Amino acid sequence: NDTVGGGGYRCKFTRGGSEVLYSDATVYSTVLIKCDTPVWGQNYSAAGGAVEVVVVEGGSTNLAYSASTDSPAACNGESSCAVTFHATWESVSQLLAGAEGGVNITVSGHGMDHTKLHQCMFVDGSGNTAEAMSVYPSSVTQVTCLVPVWPHTEALTTLDVREAVTVARLVNETITV
Repeated sequence: NDTVGGGGYRCKFTRGGSEVLYSDATVYSTVLIKCDTPVWGQNYSAAGGAVEVVVVEGGSTNLAYSASTDSPAACNGESSCAVTFHATWESVSQLLAGAEGGVNITVSGHGMDHTKLHQCMFVDGSGNTAEAMSVYPSSVTQVTCLVPVWPHTEALTTLDVREAVTVARLVNETITV
């Protein structure tokens, strides 16, 4: 897949008028342009609905879409397209905590909804649990939970970070308590 003249094409990702990111387009032919999705969750929450995608040249929308097998967006001959982003998690600040609790654990990633309460829950292989207080993420990229007291025997536990009002699992890490 050799590229041809760029032509100044870009993809514009928009939600709600005020959330806007761009990525450069690679022109492969007169019928194929490829754009990588920007790291939406570094700037905005993944929650909030679909993100409209249009191809622009010099600021003006001027291209229609057709889907390809490697495209996550279903844009079959439409004049615009939308994608949905999901929160992702990449790291936990530490993987060891004492049974007495009181240690902050920071989960880092992208796309967190910092307007909603989240909760860290620790679960061992026997189904024993301990839940941290619900907290708001400090940004779209981090939430910090205070490890609760672990009233059970020492165990490897799974850390689940969830929006406090849903059961959508955002992260799953093994931590020794």
